[in-house]
Amino acid sequence: MVIELLSYDVSPINNLLKITIAIGFALASFILFQCQKRYGGLLHQISILLFISAFAATLSSFFRFQGDFYTSYKWGESIVGLFFVILSLIIALIIRKKIQTITHLFVENEGPE
Repeated sequence: MVIELLSYDVSPINNLLKITIAIGFALASFILFQCQKRYGGLLHQISILLFISAFAATLSSFFRFQGDFYTSYKWGESIVGLFFVILSLIIALIIRKKIQTITHLFVENEGPE
């Protein structure tokens, strides 16, 4: 038997967590949007990629919350979630390549002492 507070169907914690997650992703999107406006060069590019990922996560969490109330939103939860995963993987690969490029710049500048 599950405690009522931890039950998925009746617990207020379930919806509270989903709202908190959506707000958290929205705040991350806002912060990353501000970063891409403030910084230039490589940091600008990375901020844009992370902003896109955080925005996709915000949409996914919105559909997740709405999917509990409206079954027509269930498809959005899955599709946007899949988009978020694919986008996150692509962005991770791009950022890894940029970090490797930066690392090579520092290694090349280190000469014999």
